[in-house]
Formats: sequence, C-alpha cells, structure tokens
Amino acid sequence: PSSRTPTGLNLQFAGQGYTNLNPSDNNMASGPNHIVQMINHGSGSSIRIWNKTGTVLVNQVILSSITGHGGFGDPVVLYDQLANRYLLAEFGSSGNHIYIAVSQTADPTGTYFVYDFTTPQFPDYFKIAAWGNSYIVTSNENSPAVYAMDRTKMLAGTTTSTVQRFTVPAYPTISFKALTPVDLSGSTNQTAGSPAM
Repeated sequence: PSSRTPTGLNLQFAGQGYTNLNPSDNNMASGPNHIVQMINHGSGSSIRIWNKTGTVLVNQVILSSITGHGGFGDPVVLYDQLANRYLLAEFGSSGNHIYIAVSQTADPTGTYFVYDFTTPQFPDYFKIAAWGNSYIVTSNENSPAVYAMDRTKMLAGTTTSTVQRFTVPAYPTISFKALTPVDLSGSTNQTAGSPAM
C-alpha cells in the first residue's frame, strides 16, 4: 500500500443555492484551474464555474444554453484528466435523450462540442466515466444499461459519434437498477487496452 500525506481544505466558498427541486442532484468536478458545479434547476441543469481562488467565472447558466436542446436535469459533470477537458450532461425534457457537451479546450467557460444520444428507454440516473477510448455511461433502465461512447471522436468534435449499448441482467429483488462506472483519476494510468469497469 502507498501512503499519502493528508491535506486539509484550503479554500471554501458557497455553491449554488437550493432551487426547490428534490433531489438537487448536486455534481461537482475539479480540474487544475477550475471547479464546475451542476444542480437540478426548473429549466434543466444549472452550471456555476469558479477558478481555484474562488472567483465566480460563470454565475448560473442553464445547460440548454450551451447544447441548444431542452434539458430536464439529472446533471453530470466530469473532468476528463487525460484530455484536460470537461464534460457536462443531462437528459432531455422529452424523448429518451442524453445531451452531452464536451469542452473544446481545458477552459470550461469556453466553447463546447455538443452530442445528442438517443437511448431505447428513458436514461434515468445516468452516470459517466472516462476510460481509454470511451466514455462509459450507465443508466437505470428495465435492464441495467451500459453505453460505450467514442471518446476520441467526441474530443475531436466529430459531428457524429458512435455508441454501443450493453445490458446486464436485472436484479430480481431491486427495483432501482443502476450500475456505476469506474472513472480513471489519479496519477496511475490504466493498462493499455484494459476493459472499462
């Protein structure tokens, strides 16, 4: 086992306030220079972005203003450390859509590549992880669903990105069936070609 020197909190500041929605589905990701928070909002998912000194750079923006699609919440924000990019996502206000915005640079206040993925069932409680050449997405569907989205194409801004869908046998005694993907983070990279977990 490795040992690490514990570090204390050196910066504290208030996040977005309560928007009268339960659950708030508060999500946050931190990169080298920015902190991005997303929460449920009456108009979809709300975003706030700070720099690492606690200065608000983007106060409160609705994700649909970036994606151009009507969102309905369940926000997910992910910092992809291998690409030094941010990924923002929510499900659509109608149909079975997951809208994903991938920052074009390391600056989450800048421009984004936008993707609209249609799923065969409503993608409830979806979660996203970065792994190798894929973004792995899981969601609570009739059978637990796992999607592998082409990360390389999404980072390049390719207008269409491929996706593969897998299902896992449903749990007979559990009504909420959502898996959680493992995200690559930290200083140890994955072994080349190793499968996502």
